[in-house]
Amino acid sequence: MFDNKLLFFFSALGVFNVIVLAIYVLFKKTVQNLVLALFFVAVGFRVGVSCFYFFDSQLSPVFIQTGLLANVISGLFLYSFIGIMNNQILKRDVPLLVLLPIALLLLSIFYPFSSHFYVWDWTIRFYLHGILTLLVLASYYRFYAIKGTHDKNIRFFMGLLLISFTLVCLAFIVSLFTTYILGPVLFSVIFYGALLIFMRSKKGIGLFKKEKYANRKIIDTDATDLIDRIETYLHKTKSYKNPNLKVKELANAVAIPEHQLSQLLNDNLGVGFSHYINNFRVEEAKQLLISEKRLTIEAIGNEAGFNSKASFFTTFKAKVFCTPNTYRKQNLVQD
Repeated sequence: MFDNKLLFFFSALGVFNVIVLAIYVLFKKTVQNLVLALFFVAVGFRVGVSCFYFFDSQLSPVFIQTGLLANVISGLFLYSFIGIMNNQILKRDVPLLVLLPIALLLLSIFYPFSSHFYVWDWTIRFYLHGILTLLVLASYYRFYAIKGTHDKNIRFFMGLLLISFTLVCLAFIVSLFTTYILGPVLFSVIFYGALLIFMRSKKGIGLFKKEKYANRKIIDTDATDLIDRIETYLHKTKSYKNPNLKVKELANAVAIPEHQLSQLLNDNLGVGFSHYINNFRVEEAKQLLISEKRLTIEAIGNEAGFNSKASFFTTFKAKVFCTPNTYRKQNLVQD
């Protein structure tokens, strides 16, 4: 009896703390943090249902059904979060973000777990796992698609999040062939292990250090002056053409403290440094695609400041909603 209580406590501890973490993240009040918080809630609910089901096999079918659906929803929020952090959320994502939850809701209403247990257990469950697998693979693709466009702290966090979630999914697969409580127990182990790695790493500490400026938003008048100074410098020197341009270099060039520049971009403009600089590179590329007809697409990407062909194509498409090739053809035809 004591062993069961201890097992329940340890397996539920991770669930409780991931919900607390979701609430903490929500206080940051940004779109990416909202999506991240929803991801944590979905994962916590999924693991929590498994935990309670092991100790109470008479758990309401509604909770079991919702737990299975939360599996897919967690993958959807992970996919969305990685997309937002990589500036890849496009109009084509909207059908997936809207229609998939609607489809799952309709499935729950018209084909409930309570009256179609065997179909859910032997068919629907595997389809849901298949969708989750595709979402996780798509998240990995998004993570690697624009490799190097984010600072190392953010990429470290995204990579750790992806690996941890993958391990949680594998833990639940293993639990199907052993004991069901293994999933929640391993979740607690993975959750605290990932948290420890993150907090002990210099990259993790660096990410948290940036937050100390989050509540000190620069007033609009000062922000406008600073932005004008930065944009004037960038247009005059075209330093964005340097693929290795860093926050520190730009801050020194315009005589702004590095932390203030990061604060200005993140809090006042709502973008990261890479996103901001890539806007200038894309505009440069758009001009070159029309004016420099002899240059190849790859050469134009390099000239505009992108460090790889893949980075150029992905970033350009994310901001212009078409490939560089298509943009060139469309504008040459118009001319």
